[in-house]
Amino acid sequence: MSSGSTGGDFLARKSDVTKLRQAVPALNDVLVVDDDAPDADRIRATLRVMFGYDVEVRHAATLGTAVDCVLNRKPQLIFLDDILKPADRATDTIPFLRRAGYEAPIVVISGQVTKKRRLELMAAGASDVIHKDDLDSVRLGEALLRIFGSEVSDA
Repeated sequence: MSSGSTGGDFLARKSDVTKLRQAVPALNDVLVVDDDAPDADRIRATLRVMFGYDVEVRHAATLGTAVDCVLNRKPQLIFLDDILKPADRATDTIPFLRRAGYEAPIVVISGQVTKKRRLELMAAGASDVIHKDDLDSVRLGEALLRIFGSEVSDA
């Protein structure tokens, strides 16, 4: 087994994330942009496990709907599917969200995370990238700590 992949390691990381989550500001408005409803539901369920039912998790299945959601009310955080049907890639959709006035973090969820793709997404304005197969409360917590942890320590 590789380092970090045992059950004990997972529980230790989960415990650490739970403790450190206190450093993450309370989230109450998140937008999930994903054309696959079960994937969006999975993110919603994971966020509710982490933050309870106080977090409103809105869903947009298309880039147009996502831009409308941002224009209507800017979320604190966006989870963006890397590839929206028919052919919108996150490197192209992030700039649309930014032009709509969204300045907060964007976490890209991708089934194709390579070192090169991660660099492309980060260069396009993603705050973090999570592989679709690794989407759980531990990975989400780690991403949120990377994104928001420095903001809390700067305050």
